[in-house]
Amino acid sequence: AKTKVFTTPTADAKGYLAACRRAVDAATGRGARWDLAFVQTDDAFHALAGDDNPYLVTKAFLLKLGVQVQAITLETMTLPAGQRAYSMRNATYAKLGGVAWLLRSQPTVARELVIGLGGHQVQESRFGVNERLVGITTVFSADGSYLLDNTTRVVPYAQYADALLDAVRHAVETVSREQNWKSSDTVRLVFHAVKPFRDEEVETVTRVVGELGHDQAEFAFLQFSEQHPYRIFNEAENGVSGKGGVLKGAYAPPRSLALHLNESEALVAFVGAREVKKPADGTPQPALVRLHRS
Repeated sequence: AKTKVFTTPTADAKGYLAACRRAVDAATGRGARWDLAFVQTDDAFHALAGDDNPYLVTKAFLLKLGVQVQAITLETMTLPAGQRAYSMRNATYAKLGGVAWLLRSQPTVARELVIGLGGHQVQESRFGVNERLVGITTVFSADGSYLLDNTTRVVPYAQYADALLDAVRHAVETVSREQNWKSSDTVRLVFHAVKPFRDEEVETVTRVVGELGHDQAEFAFLQFSEQHPYRIFNEAENGVSGKGGVLKGAYAPPRSLALHLNESEALVAFVGAREVKKPADGTPQPALVRLHRS
């Protein structure tokens, strides 16, 4: 496999996008295409939104061209070689079509998919009106096996909902065809996004999937959010030894802990003390998972 590095001239979204365009031009010039793009990012990028986030801009641009994208933080690049390879290999292997890991599960239905819905604003100029969007759909099986991703065409905001539904329709059609789904199979589709689902979105998605002939389909619509006022502290966790022997992750809740707040909301800890990267990161924050009332 041939690997080539394209350096961004600046550490902002504009510079990253310029590097991506050079990479695409280089492949097109020799009649080829890239299979995978590693994008070196910085932890600080997580605080940036939309067009200001270099990774989101890069991912939207490359996925639209059919190139898989794997982010690597600068902090990961500084790890010892063995740890660095371990951090990168599983997600990379999955995005190239392999099955890196599966969750032990006992499925209660014949078919179950987890579908992530996202989007990205396409800004024509720094001072332009943010009206054009591209939708991103990612599909996993219930046991964690990566299946596919898809992007919509770039459309005005008014047409975005229809374009995203077309992407959902295409994703479900593709998976059902490849896995030879039968109309009598019980199907469960779990949709998740970072914004709340509106009632009309839920109704439309339900109708779209119904049009595909799966009468036994069940649905769940989940919002994952890091913007909430809740924290979980584990007083029994003193932290684990990090780089230089300094403790990290003090008071962190156990990874995979789920704390139900009510019938439709729960706090889920995706990061435990061992997963905290450095002591300065403090106590990890859980994600708020909200189930739509439908």
